[in-house]
Amino acid sequence: MIRLTGINVRGFRLLEDVEISVEASSTVIVGRNNSGKTSLTEVLDRFIGDKAGQFRLEDFSASLRAAFISCRTQRVQDNAPASVLLDALPTISLDLTFSYEAAGDLGPLSPFIIDLDPDCRIAIARIEYAPALSGVGDLLDLPIPAEGEAIVEGAAEPEAPLPADPNVAFFRHLRLQIPNC
Repeated sequence: MIRLTGINVRGFRLLEDVEISVEASSTVIVGRNNSGKTSLTEVLDRFIGDKAGQFRLEDFSASLRAAFISCRTQRVQDNAPASVLLDALPTISLDLTFSYEAAGDLGPLSPFIIDLDPDCRIAIARIEYAPALSGVGDLLDLPIPAEGEAIVEGAAEPEAPLPADPNVAFFRHLRLQIPNC
C-alpha cells in the first residue's frame, strides 16, 4: 500500500515554503481568510490536476518578483548568458512524500524508489515548474520595437505617461511569456 504522508510547496502564491503532514485517517485544512487554503488546492491542480502546467505570473509568490527583476538586470546590464540566469530564475515546486510497504506492486511510485537502504519506506517526488534553458531569452528580453515604433519601457502606449515603476513593461511581458517558457 502506498500512502501520501506529506506535501511541501515552495514559491506558489501565499505558500512561499509550506510543509503539510497528511495523516492516515483524515487531514483537515483550516485557516483564516487569505492564509493559503485555496492556494494549496490550486497548486495541486496546477501540478497534477486538470490545470496541469497552466501557470501565470500571479502564481509566483510575491517575494519572488525581485528575483525576476534581478535576472532581467543581469541580462541587460551584464549581458549574462541564459545558462547562468536559469538557476537564478524563480521556480514553483511541489514535493510529495509517500510511505509504502515493502511487499506489493508500487505502481507509478516504482521509478522513485532508488534508496539503497532496504529498510527505507519513504519516497519523495518533486514536481517543479521552471523555465527551460531555451525559454530564458524569451522570458527576460523585451521585444524589439518595429521600425519607426518608439516603445518606452514601462509605457503602455507611446503617448501614455511613464508609470512610477520602471518594471511595469517587464511584468506585462512576463505575464505573457510565463505560460510559454
